[in-house]
Amino acid sequence: MNRSIDDIYSSIAQHLSDCIHEDWDNITLEVERDNNDVIGFSGDYISINGELKYLDVGALNDQVDDDFNEIYAIMTENGDNNKWNRATFKLKQDGKFSIDFDWDQVLADEVSQFNS
Repeated sequence: MNRSIDDIYSSIAQHLSDCIHEDWDNITLEVERDNNDVIGFSGDYISINGELKYLDVGALNDQVDDDFNEIYAIMTENGDNNKWNRATFKLKQDGKFSIDFDWDQVLADEVSQFNS
């Protein structure tokens, strides 16, 4: 079953929301990946009272990892050259979100050296 990109984004948003056990205003999730898989998450959120807190990325389940790998596969299918190795997913309490994809050559070089 192939999910739409909107379904994947909704899945990410739901999992982010589920891993915070207090009222929050917005969440930022930073993603790093190599050419094969997601290699790391980090993030933070603003609580409803304005405090910046770190996101417990350990609370994210494997589905979020799978979601980002599925996005990558969609973006690069059919030889499309939409490769990225960094993504930033921002979610607001009202459900609105933004996502930015970037190519970071320094990260790519570091991963390449590590894998050599």
